[in-house]
Amino acid sequence: MPRPTLKTLLRLPLTALAVLALAAATARAQPSDLERIAIRVLPQAEVFGEHYTLGEIAEFDGFDLEAVAALAKLDAGRSPLPGRSLRLSRSYLLSRLQHDSTIDMGRIDLEVPEGASVVRSAQRVGEREIEAIVLKAARDSIPSEAGEVRQELETPLGEVLLPKGDIAWDVSPMGVTLAPGGQRSFRVEAKVNGQAVWRNIVRVKQSVFQDVVIATRPLGRNQRIAAEDVTVVRRDLSQLGGASYLSSPAAAVGMLTKRPLNRDELLEASLLEAPVDVREGGRVTLEYRTPGVVLQVPGVALVGARMGQFIPVRNLQSGKVVHGTLQAADTVSVN
Repeated sequence: MPRPTLKTLLRLPLTALAVLALAAATARAQPSDLERIAIRVLPQAEVFGEHYTLGEIAEFDGFDLEAVAALAKLDAGRSPLPGRSLRLSRSYLLSRLQHDSTIDMGRIDLEVPEGASVVRSAQRVGEREIEAIVLKAARDSIPSEAGEVRQELETPLGEVLLPKGDIAWDVSPMGVTLAPGGQRSFRVEAKVNGQAVWRNIVRVKQSVFQDVVIATRPLGRNQRIAAEDVTVVRRDLSQLGGASYLSSPAAAVGMLTKRPLNRDELLEASLLEAPVDVREGGRVTLEYRTPGVVLQVPGVALVGARMGQFIPVRNLQSGKVVHGTLQAADTVSVN
């Protein structure tokens, strides 16, 4: 088409001149093909983090590489939960673009296919795998010398979907128990690449079986225990509280009972005491020795003791408390 000359333009009507001027201004306002950027959203895009960028869900066409790189870094929204998907709409993505004041929307051609979606990548952890992790940590929380441990998970877990990455598990007991085992709660947390992504409270029933000593017949107070008075049985300590029970008959034989014991009663260390040569409150002779002189006066032992022990004794003549060494069942030597 020949370019209009000034002479030709002068012959045009004023209306035609106005149309030509508007067309020229519009042509100058429209970005050139070199400036335009096409954004084509994928029908289904897989993302990995808590948030996804425009570059993760779309392809770009454009010669302005700096502008394309900036668009690719744009935060396009929060990702769905691992393994879940989220529908994408053109209006939503336009609002994300318009929210950034540095983007010239006149240069953007946005294409969003019908039914476009974003899906969060995930890795599946089965119920049996989590159960094994929890039960191992629960068993490790009980001293190895405690005895035979039987465990049962009481909290249903099911399959867990976690973000992709390196998984680290943290299982820690909640509260303090007096006895090993019993009904216990554990806080279970999964971390992916160092970030906590899943947690739960899990109940575990723990039975701890151990050999314990019981009385084979009723025993009276201050009775010396013979070998036939005790035997060993296996009991669940988690049902018995935090007492310290004897596990070997040898630890009980020869000891004295502090109180009457029933048949089949478990023997705690606190129920027994070692035999003594003099009992608390027992009468003794206080013997004062000086070169060439031995003085003996009556006294009362203030504690039970065996020969050779240094004990307090009350002098029955003076009423004073003195200390001496138990030399025999009824003699305390005071130097």
